[in-house]
Amino acid sequence: MSRYIKKSLTEGEEVIIKAKKSWWYITWPTICLIGAVVALVFAIPPIAALADTVTVNVPIIDRMLPYVFKYVLPVLLGLVLGLCTFIPFYRHWVTFLTLQLVLTNKRLISKVGLFSIRSLDIPVDKLDHIEIRHTLFGGWVHNYDVEIASVSGTDGVIQKNKKTVRTFCGISNAKKLREALQNAVEQHAEASRKLQAQEIASAMRAC
Repeated sequence: MSRYIKKSLTEGEEVIIKAKKSWWYITWPTICLIGAVVALVFAIPPIAALADTVTVNVPIIDRMLPYVFKYVLPVLLGLVLGLCTFIPFYRHWVTFLTLQLVLTNKRLISKVGLFSIRSLDIPVDKLDHIEIRHTLFGGWVHNYDVEIASVSGTDGVIQKNKKTVRTFCGISNAKKLREALQNAVEQHAEASRKLQAQEIASAMRAC
């Protein structure tokens, strides 16, 4: 258990389940980044070779073509492939390495982020529902997106008659997490009903 979760626990609070992260969540972005690097390695020499074969009748442009094919086009291609693959790679790895999502007998606690950190603390009685989404292949490799909704006044946002929704990606034990969350909500509701019944009974005896 992480230091953050240990410090967050209060007296009498116990961890019911901790979200596990799916390795596939970082596998695909990593494959894409490696593929982009390999593509650049094989693509740059043919592009640079065009500088010796392509010519035009305009002297100024003809003198610029070698620089375009040897430097400008490889750099542009590298930037496009780099941005398209490195940004998802970075975001997925940061989420994978920093995500902490824990359900206790009192609340749901989460923390994610490296430089921009987002934390979440929802009491069990404020939890509304949990939804699991995945692709066909994602179901095979246990790579799920978990959407957790809570009633207003949680996550630091007070919204009248609205819900706060947070989505956590790359969770492998999402189904167990949903089952544990539903059980925690039901147990809390049952305890609240018993307490209310006791209070009503006490009030009737007092009368």
